[in-house]
Amino acid sequence: MFNNGSVDIIGAPAIAYDALELYKGLGDDGAIVNFSIIQLTAQIVARHDRFPEGFGQSSRNYAWSQYGKAMEVVNAAEKSIKPSYWLDLPEKDKEGYMEMFRQSRLKLRDQGLYDGKMLSFLSKVRCQKDPALAECTAKDRE
Repeated sequence: MFNNGSVDIIGAPAIAYDALELYKGLGDDGAIVNFSIIQLTAQIVARHDRFPEGFGQSSRNYAWSQYGKAMEVVNAAEKSIKPSYWLDLPEKDKEGYMEMFRQSRLKLRDQGLYDGKMLSFLSKVRCQKDPALAECTAKDRE
């Protein structure tokens, strides 16, 4: 739908650029916003009693051991995109988006769709990485 012009914007990771031939939809006037607006996640729900003791931790260890390889794939995908397609947002716009995303997370938490403990953990990670983020001092912090 994006490539034939029926849709003006999509959220997708850089790895989708070649796989979905997004360059066809971008044409000469399109752009890729160089700002994370989506987060891909996966959850595995398992019947722990059907697996040997320690299987969960072993699985987490394995997944973590693959992080470097996954980032290599992401970085290669980003580098394969023509530099002229990348569009950097002004800092003031980024701050507005970050607050909008934060308010969305809070709303989804309040609706019971997001786990409050996980949101709090992820907020701590973001604030450790960048303490200047507005969310780090917000009264209604996650």
